Amino acid sequence: MLVPATAAEDAMTARTFSTIAGVIFMLLAVAQLTRALSGWDVAIGATHVPIWASYVIGLVAATLGWLGFTARTR
Repeated sequence: MLVPATAAEDAMTARTFSTIAGVIFMLLAVAQLTRALSGWDVAIGATHVPIWASYVIGLVAATLGWLGFTARTR
């Protein structure tokens, strides 16, 4: 028999949220930097995304991931 969870049990804590956000942003950073270092071409429709954009996005994502991991310790 399933017992209904209380609101406190269902709520995501700030620590859990920060950890999940940190992991997602770090995965995005790794993917973008891998794309940039490997030189993979990316096209959205007829527009090609330049390699330098992946460096910028990778750096921003890594920074947000780091902030996510450091926010969970506060």
